[in-house]
Amino acid sequence: MISAKIGPISITTIRENGVEYIVDWFDQHKQSFYTLGWSYISNQQQMEELFYRSIIKIHKELPRFKSETSFETWVTSIFIHTCRELSDDRSLQASEESEPRQDLFKALDQLKEYEKEAVVLTYIKGISQEDTAHLLQVSVEKMKEHLFSGIQSLRKGMGYGSRFNGCKEYHKNYIDYLERTLDRSKKVDFEVHIYHCQNCQEDLAAFQDVMLKTIELDASRGYPQTFEYAGSTISIDKVEIGQPTNIVISNHEIENRAYESLQFNIVGEDENETSSMEMNSEGVLVDKNGIKYDMNENPGSYEEIEQPRYFFSVLNIGLQSNNAGEKVIPKRMEVYGYNTTKYLDDVVKISLE
Repeated sequence: MISAKIGPISITTIRENGVEYIVDWFDQHKQSFYTLGWSYISNQQQMEELFYRSIIKIHKELPRFKSETSFETWVTSIFIHTCRELSDDRSLQASEESEPRQDLFKALDQLKEYEKEAVVLTYIKGISQEDTAHLLQVSVEKMKEHLFSGIQSLRKGMGYGSRFNGCKEYHKNYIDYLERTLDRSKKVDFEVHIYHCQNCQEDLAAFQDVMLKTIELDASRGYPQTFEYAGSTISIDKVEIGQPTNIVISNHEIENRAYESLQFNIVGEDENETSSMEMNSEGVLVDKNGIKYDMNENPGSYEEIEQPRYFFSVLNIGLQSNNAGEKVIPKRMEVYGYNTTKYLDDVVKISLE
């Protein structure tokens, strides 16, 4: 798979091979760009025009590309600009009937443009907050405000209600806490608070549900393919239709990884969650100092490990239909959170007054 961050040699290769190489690059990254495109436009004709115009513009503007930003971020800025053009193009809107919209896109359609772009770029395209702010030409703090108001509106569109009931002074911490970017002292204070505050707990859970990561699954595509989540790269190694249907997911990056395991659903082509899902995992046990342990070699050592955390490295998923002889055809994977073990080393003073 072509890396999103393309060095000087690869840029030279693109310039030498022209449009064909750009088309190939889009083919390798089409999942996230298709999802991004559908959040702006409503029919297949517009989608085809979107990719055509974007490829032509990228080829034309390539001599102006500066390597201090990633190639994918630069391409995304051109793609978004083209999305805006097409969403305002009444001739294309009128020339073909709109296709049925998924609930997520229906909810996104209700957002203000700046809210939608902040949410889509951060949680659907998977771009960092800093790069999203750069693309939208606003400060990181302003972009976080757009994210917060956008997620608040999505909550209403997805049936949670529009109000947050948690403590207002902690609202600003929700996004950074869930993305594990909150300053350590603020993080400790926030965790102590939410331990005692039911409203903030419920707010945070609903907030996390809205921050959904969607990954399209298509057995006809070449695998492995990767996506970014919670600061690390996850690979979908295989999607194989059968009885059972098998999906293999892996992430061998352990050092500084935010999570031990993922929380997700697999949705079938009938738009329902799959009937039966069995999972077998491989992983590694790590202590507080980052030392790894092989439990197959020494299975009795768990109690001796200081602050153990078990990280999955390979996840084998088997999908079975409740109807005999029927194969499950997966359509997408919806990641709605992750599990992590936390050990609180800090001594926290709490006033009882």
